[in-house]
Amino acid sequence: SHYESARLRLARLRVDGGASLRPAFQESTRLAAGTLGIERVSLWLFIEGRSAIRCFDLYETGRNEHSEGSVLYRHDYPVYFEALETQRVIAADDARTHEATRDFRAGYLEPLDIRSMLDAPIYQGGEVVGVVCHETVGHVRHWSPEDAAFAGSVADTVALQVEAAARKDAETALQAHQEYVAELRKMEALGRLAAGVAHDFRNILSVVLGHARLIESEQSSSPRVLEQAARIVAAADRGVELTREL
Repeated sequence: SHYESARLRLARLRVDGGASLRPAFQESTRLAAGTLGIERVSLWLFIEGRSAIRCFDLYETGRNEHSEGSVLYRHDYPVYFEALETQRVIAADDARTHEATRDFRAGYLEPLDIRSMLDAPIYQGGEVVGVVCHETVGHVRHWSPEDAAFAGSVADTVALQVEAAARKDAETALQAHQEYVAELRKMEALGRLAAGVAHDFRNILSVVLGHARLIESEQSSSPRVLEQAARIVAAADRGVELTREL
């Protein structure tokens, strides 16, 4: 059936971390709208300590456009939020009179001419983390059990997408951390090597300096020898400074 075909396409959507969620969300809402033959499908996730839900993608069939950003607060629609957390699917054939959705009538349903809503909560770890909303415009839709089951499949797919993105991001962060630790260990080993080399080189320079200063102190040394000895002392002193920095 077309429902099974759509489920298969949803299952094949891939995410490679949080950055790839937007195109996955957009494809999911567009596919859901086309499969159910409806005008609007939107995807919402809880924010602000579960006190509100934010729209992360709204697909409008007539415009073939995606948008996002709307926020609904629990204190404004307590009955709807309670229904999200207690019902597998909210099938409101007449959204303006249904107990769970009628509070949207004045500010949302009537201005947009939305008549029917089919909302499927998104579950993760046994907890509701959001909802996928399917809406008709200008006409009432009597949602069938097949419609409701498909809406649940869309919500389950979104839950898997969010989970996969979080896992990918965690794996990437872990790999970056492991690479950082490996680099840090290399630097520590290099530091120990540099310290050992500097110590040995400083010992050699101390011998050079000692002999050069002995030559400088010899009364019988010619001016040319004394000049060369002074150059050796100056060069060795610079070498000692460099080993200190090393």
